[in-house]
Amino acid sequence: MGISASAINSSKTLKQQIQDCKDDDPLFRYKNGRRFLKNATIFYFLPLDELESDRMQLRVCNFRSNFSSPIETTLKLGGAQALDVACGSGLWAFEMASDYPLSEFTGVDIAPIFPSDIMPPNDLFHHFPLKIIRDRLFPDLVRVLKPGGWIEIQDRDPNMINAGPICKRLEDMMSLSFLNHGIHIKNHYDDMENIFKKNNLIKYRLERRTVAYADLDLAIQDFLSTYKAMRFALTECSGATPEEYDEIVENASKELIEYNSEFGSRKYFGQKPMVYDI
Repeated sequence: MGISASAINSSKTLKQQIQDCKDDDPLFRYKNGRRFLKNATIFYFLPLDELESDRMQLRVCNFRSNFSSPIETTLKLGGAQALDVACGSGLWAFEMASDYPLSEFTGVDIAPIFPSDIMPPNDLFHHFPLKIIRDRLFPDLVRVLKPGGWIEIQDRDPNMINAGPICKRLEDMMSLSFLNHGIHIKNHYDDMENIFKKNNLIKYRLERRTVAYADLDLAIQDFLSTYKAMRFALTECSGATPEEYDEIVENASKELIEYNSEFGSRKYFGQKPMVYDI
């Protein structure tokens, strides 16, 4: 990896943005010192501030490799163009742009928390303030993908392995929050293979990785920072007070070691055929 998380920390830019914001900010609202999207039509309950940028960088660092698709030779030769949808803090695109300077990388996200002051010449970021539904977005990604190109999706499993009772309570709170917005988390992952096949992608593969929280300090930090970021949304849907919620999260983090809990990550990838009929 060419650029560390600390090297692209955008906290100064984000702090300045927050300091400059007024009460009538058209994009953001503020709750308990955290900054959130104001648009009620967009289901994005995570905050948009310095702490969230750091959390996203931590999440990217938990993956062992930046990609699994067989594209390294193409990237090294140059001229390749890669689009990182839901790029978050931009760490993945930064590292890829540094590792493969002859290719171009563009990141887009509904959350404008990627840095704007430190940027490799072959790396661009765009704020995409629209409501995006996965099933509608995927066909457009396939449409703009060059024949022979690859689509790769990487994400975390929604439920941990060997979860203790307090961790299960947190997972239930998160599932309820999604269900209140019409999203069933389990279905989100179970039908991914069908989405790839429905869009005529070939050479579909799914890679799974399971890691014990006790074996990776970053994973425990990620757990804590993730649920702290969801504090406002989960207390709102569960009825727990902020103080009760903080205690639940703290006790849940202790269970990760006690129950030898594990988290899983998935990578889905497939190729657009060279001859493609829509």
